Amino acid sequence: MRRYATAYKKEIVESIKKEGLSTVGTARAEKIPLKTLEKWITAYNKDPNCFDIELESVNDEIKELRSKIANINRQKKVLQKLLEKKLKEKAELENK
Repeated sequence: MRRYATAYKKEIVESIKKEGLSTVGTARAEKIPLKTLEKWITAYNKDPNCFDIELESVNDEIKELRSKIANINRQKKVLQKLLEKKLKEKAELENK
């Protein structure tokens, strides 16, 4: 699967919108699958800032932070179980 730079996507979509270029012709000239180009245009129509580099880096940072939070939550569960086990062992020792 080919990946395209965000700046390239923005440039292509804006040229189509501003210059009234043909979507089919642009896809053919740039060797981009038509469906891919249509998805870019749809995304741009919903949010003209969707291809801004700052937004992309913020989204990447959000994904990374969510991943870190999930990892911390997994570690927290392991530590909670370990603490419960140790407290149970302590209580058993105290009852002897």
